[in-house]
Amino acid sequence: MVTPIHAQGKNAQSCLEKTAKGEALVIACLDGLKNVELDDEAIAKMQGILGDAYYEIDQFDAAIGVYKQLVIREPKNWIHNKDLGWSYWEIDQYENAIAAFDLSLALSPKSVTYRGKASSLRLLGRYELALETIHKALALAPKYRRNMLELTRIHNDMGNSELALETIDATILKNPESPYGWSLKGDVLMDLDDFSGAVKQYKMAVLINPEKRVFQNDLAWAYWDNEDFEEAISSFDAANAIENRANEMGGKASALSFLDRHEDALKLIHETLELDPSNVWNTNEKGWINFRAQNHKDAIAAFKETLMKDELYRYA
Repeated sequence: MVTPIHAQGKNAQSCLEKTAKGEALVIACLDGLKNVELDDEAIAKMQGILGDAYYEIDQFDAAIGVYKQLVIREPKNWIHNKDLGWSYWEIDQYENAIAAFDLSLALSPKSVTYRGKASSLRLLGRYELALETIHKALALAPKYRRNMLELTRIHNDMGNSELALETIDATILKNPESPYGWSLKGDVLMDLDDFSGAVKQYKMAVLINPEKRVFQNDLAWAYWDNEDFEEAISSFDAANAIENRANEMGGKASALSFLDRHEDALKLIHETLELDPSNVWNTNEKGWINFRAQNHKDAIAAFKETLMKDELYRYA
């Protein structure tokens, strides 16, 4: 049996291996493209592999550059604009993503492209158009889990929690083995301040896939909001064992302070800010940790520092 701790170690190793393979593939493609004897079809194929390799190792700017070249080389191939759109989506350039998705859809209407456009519209707050677009994706692939998940997100962001829960429950019923449905239901319940309900959903996601950092992180914050700080610390540790990130370290520091472990909390929040000094949430939390420890002068200094980083940050 693979325990969660073993799975986390396995995930970290698999991430390293995936990155190494991706970087090796990038090098191989760049070397291959130096071959002056390649014909246009071979160049396009190798560029496609290169763009995908960049995407897989999260080098989205590089991927965008390659996909743009492919759009010029093969303007009638819908895949290149689709890939370009998702690369823009990954770096939060949603208007550019929509433009690329529209060009792809004009060539060939595909479910994956409609979903990308719908997601981009949702993230821009254009909910009605997002809803219309995701239904076009569902018309092409009515049973596809990712389309149903996006529909749930749109309903939830529009404030239609009842519809969001109905949609996600139907998705979970069809795909109970997928952790994403359980996780998204947790997100909806978090927005409804049903923190204990969210904990149950995130625990299901973690049970199905303990290797996914985001599930451990979401579970930790649900425990934190439910004021179950010991469990929150355990889940923050699990998330950090997969990939160490400043937000999770800050969350653990906050949980420690609520348990009156102020010295440990202050040490951890300082270490966290050394890793990411610009993090506004952690800077503000340094203030609250000092406040709970009754270090009022240090608390005021931290809150002032927070407002220097973001003068509109209301929690300071």
